[in-house]
Amino acid sequence: MLLAEDVDSLDPQLAGRPSSWFFARVLHRGLMAFPSLPGARGRTPVPDLAAAPPSVSADGLTYRFRIRPGARFGPPASRALTSADVRAGLVRLLRLRPEVASYFDVIAGGSRGISTPDSRTVTLRLLRPSNDLPWMLALPQASAVPEELAGRSGVAPEAIAPSGPYRLEEYLPERRLRLARNPAWSAASDPVRRAWVDEIEATVGLSQKAIDARIAAGTADLQADSPAVGTGVGDRVVTAPNGCLRYLWMNTTVKPFDRVAVRRAIALAVDRAAAAAAGPPGRAAAGILPPTVAGSSTEAAPRPDPSAARQALRVQGLPGGFATTLVVGDTELDRRQAAAVARSLSLVGVRAKVRAIAISRLYPDWYERPARRVPMGIATWCADWPGLAGRAVLGALLDPRRIRAEANTVYSMLRSRAIERAIDAASAAPRETAAGLWLAADRAARDLAAVVPLAWLDEAVRLGSRVAGFVAHPLLARGDPSNLWLRPRARTGPEGGGSGPV
Repeated sequence: MLLAEDVDSLDPQLAGRPSSWFFARVLHRGLMAFPSLPGARGRTPVPDLAAAPPSVSADGLTYRFRIRPGARFGPPASRALTSADVRAGLVRLLRLRPEVASYFDVIAGGSRGISTPDSRTVTLRLLRPSNDLPWMLALPQASAVPEELAGRSGVAPEAIAPSGPYRLEEYLPERRLRLARNPAWSAASDPVRRAWVDEIEATVGLSQKAIDARIAAGTADLQADSPAVGTGVGDRVVTAPNGCLRYLWMNTTVKPFDRVAVRRAIALAVDRAAAAAAGPPGRAAAGILPPTVAGSSTEAAPRPDPSAARQALRVQGLPGGFATTLVVGDTELDRRQAAAVARSLSLVGVRAKVRAIAISRLYPDWYERPARRVPMGIATWCADWPGLAGRAVLGALLDPRRIRAEANTVYSMLRSRAIERAIDAASAAPRETAAGLWLAADRAARDLAAVVPLAWLDEAVRLGSRVAGFVAHPLLARGDPSNLWLRPRARTGPEGGGSGPV
């Protein structure tokens, strides 16, 4: 494995980057997990440490899980895994507060809502029905850890006993890490991971050019973090939707974007196809929910209608349009995409001056601080999980209850009770009807036009000549290392060389 940048954490509760999730997949286990299956089959979680899907009370407020027998921790714990260890992972998540922790606030009373009646039973009590709880429990941050770590932070990664098929053998930050087999793991106790290879080694800190060259030469197998945009060309590149949305947003507290009719005019004016072509790899978006998320629109992306946009602005008393500022990152792609949007708007008289901000400062110092009163921006948001994940997209971007003075993700500052009610209804609905309600919520959000979807993004993964078993998956964007295997270098043909299926 090769990495351009180091992982952000090998602590399962603090793992945030996709590269960290790559390694967490084989080091730690939780109650549920996403299977390594393509398309829609990989977006529904399956029992992992749980012996079966949870039993759910009639009111949807109590989930009861039974722990699978045979699961064990490797060193330094070296013992059987119990329900208390599952609880410890969830308690630790709530205390350490990684970004996804806010979704788990649905648990009543925080850690008090997690009980373990016996060594094989975990019960979760919720504040309100949340049909996406099993999806949340499949995230790496919900992994079990030894009970004694429940209240601890700053734990060295090698001190967190693994429950997956591999253990951390060596970690030199910014240089390399190596995983070896966990002697405590048994395939019979793990329905998700196969663990074909004996070791996983990662070299950290290489340039993208060096990474591409090594994979092309066959001296490396895979890149464990996302490549720089535009790389990854060749005959062994797998491209698939990654659950990310590129979107234009308007600040509803800044005139004239406080008027929904003006925002709708902007939405009519934007050429999504041109904006998508100018930005990161992907395709023009029909809706806010990406195609990996339940409720995503299957319609074609709307074409621009400058005539209707101009008429709408005239009705609003803006026959000559207006001037505004479009604040974006200072990367080449950000500038190019902003220019494409500005060209669309210029056709209806809206003069959008593009202001580029250092990408390291754009989100924390500008977008996420309402006091800046940024009029318009172009941002990227990725679903925290695939499948039933409307709360992780619409909720994050438009739920007014998530507006805050710092680290705010509702950049538009839209305060809509209708959107709030639609999110709650879709979150509480039976799973068989939830997708339809999320689609309805998506349409309602698009009608208010505080967020204009531009593009659904793709992930491109370049595979070394030996790699087999790779499955494109929106959560495991770089693949599932426990289900990859290697073809012998010297052999050719469907079973040994590059001509067989990926």
